[in-house]
Amino acid sequence: MEMLQTKFEEEGKRLREQMEADAKAQRDQMDNMLKASMKKAEEERKAFMQENEALNARLGEMHKSNEEMQRMMESLKMQLLQNQSRQQEVRKPGFFDKALQVVTGLGAIAGAIAPYAPKCSVM
Repeated sequence: MEMLQTKFEEEGKRLREQMEADAKAQRDQMDNMLKASMKKAEEERKAFMQENEALNARLGEMHKSNEEMQRMMESLKMQLLQNQSRQQEVRKPGFFDKALQVVTGLGAIAGAIAPYAPKCSVM
């Protein structure tokens, strides 16, 4: 009976050791899985951050382009207002008579100074 008791104790000890080894193997496997999962999550986070930086840079470029377009629109509006104002001025009675007087006066001045201007020659 003592031999049976010894065998029983040895078998119990062997089973405990086997269970401890299995538990350790499971813990190690869980640790490895957790580490792999954390590494993957870190890689995904880095990729997300890089994508976010690229999107922010693109957004900045778009904002700058939008501001430039706004400035161009304002400039074009000012030119349009100037053109409209000039059109109104041209439509006023007597505008062409005044313009003709200015052009005629300029022609007379050019004619008066022509004899004193140096002659140009083409070789």
